[in-house]
Amino acid sequence: MTTAPDPSDRRHLTVALTDQGQALFTTTREAAIDVSSQTLGPLSQSERATLLLLLGRLV
Repeated sequence: MTTAPDPSDRRHLTVALTDQGQALFTTTREAAIDVSSQTLGPLSQSERATLLLLLGRLV
């Protein structure tokens, strides 16, 4: 990650991914989608929505 002050508002800080960070994000995102698909695959759309709602309450 890189950080830089916002030139139009010094109170803000701009945060950006480096090329290495973007590559890591892409790789881990693909893995997360695969795991999610395998885990939630047996559930109906309604069951998935209910599960995600309930998991959201735990966080």
